[in-house]
Amino acid sequence: MKLASVVSDIMGLSSRDMLEAMVDGETDPEKLAGFARRTMKKKKEELELALRGNMSSHQLSSYFQRDYTFDDAP
Repeated sequence: MKLASVVSDIMGLSSRDMLEAMVDGETDPEKLAGFARRTMKKKKEELELALRGNMSSHQLSSYFQRDYTFDDAP
């Protein structure tokens, strides 16, 4: 998966929605790209290509543990 090669902010809402869907078990790149918002919608085909590939549940869980730690910081 190479989401960061397409999106400008990997911590942005669209990216986080895609990653959360992946944690929940979604693997279809077309469905995942459907979470794109605003200007990212124009990159749907690029997103679908970037979202092909595998990321283990452990990798995704690690991302979210680290991400939520930043969200909870004062």
